[in-house]
Amino acid sequence: MQQCLSLNGNGPSRVIVKFAFTNDKHIPNGIPVKKREADHVVDATHMVSAVQSGQTEEAQIGRHREGRVDTGTPVIQNLGMVQTAMIRRGLVNNGYRLTDAHYFTKPPAQRGHKPKHMVCLTFDREATTSADLPEGTTRALRELANTTWQYAHVWSNPDKTATINLVGRQWDDGAGKYRDPENALVVRNHELCAVPVTAHVDEVDE
Repeated sequence: MQQCLSLNGNGPSRVIVKFAFTNDKHIPNGIPVKKREADHVVDATHMVSAVQSGQTEEAQIGRHREGRVDTGTPVIQNLGMVQTAMIRRGLVNNGYRLTDAHYFTKPPAQRGHKPKHMVCLTFDREATTSADLPEGTTRALRELANTTWQYAHVWSNPDKTATINLVGRQWDDGAGKYRDPENALVVRNHELCAVPVTAHVDEVDE
């Protein structure tokens, strides 16, 4: 069964795409670093948003992760070997504008682990202007979209924000390239959907 998130009038007003990785060389030049609040502050913000939206059940602790407040509803979970090369153009064609690009770094969760860098792109349907990014930054962001990721997770949240989380770059050292994707996230017929990949398609060729 095809997994989709509706982007029609009742759908999300914002879509945030997050790329998570540990090698800082993949952080695009030209985007600012922003401080991320501590987990308990983020959870408190999520809880308040859910309550204000009349969705008190979603404000409970431990719905999806032990000890955390995850107010969203999973739409696409654990989609493997995924690429997002056509997401930007698909969102723009559906009235969204790229309004912000930044990154933050999370400290290691355990001793011996590496810090995790998170590049975040915000697409807003209510915005009237788009972020003015240098050409080199745009190319670097497109490279992240063309990357094959181990997993993608898509969430629908009470504040009319959808989040797309991409984790685990799938680089093949022996072949000197990314592993071939098996799935893609695309926008078709006003829906964000997971579809199987039959051929590699760059954004410029969509």
